[in-house]
Amino acid sequence: MAEKKGGIIKRMASLFNGDLIIIRGIERNMGLVFYVFVLLCAIITWSLHVEKQLVKVEHNKELIEALEVSSHQRNIELVSLDQRTRIEKMLAERSSRLKAPEEPAKVVSAE
Repeated sequence: MAEKKGGIIKRMASLFNGDLIIIRGIERNMGLVFYVFVLLCAIITWSLHVEKQLVKVEHNKELIEALEVSSHQRNIELVSLDQRTRIEKMLAERSSRLKAPEEPAKVVSAE
């Protein structure tokens, strides 16, 4: 049992020291191992970049929606102002005494 533990420990130590690579003759394929390592790093980097871009796109979509709502509100205000000035102009052409109120409307309550 003690020999098995010692053998396992030696194999693990040789794996981390790099002796296993030399014993198995993998050193001739180190270029391939390095190439695969670089490809894995590139894939990880690319996926992080894509994720970052997707977050930006979602943020920009939310911003665009908020700006569209603001734009619609401003358009409604401008249309109402345009109608008001058109009505005032029509009343002035017809020499009407009617004009825009100077004070806000008063609320009358029945008690």
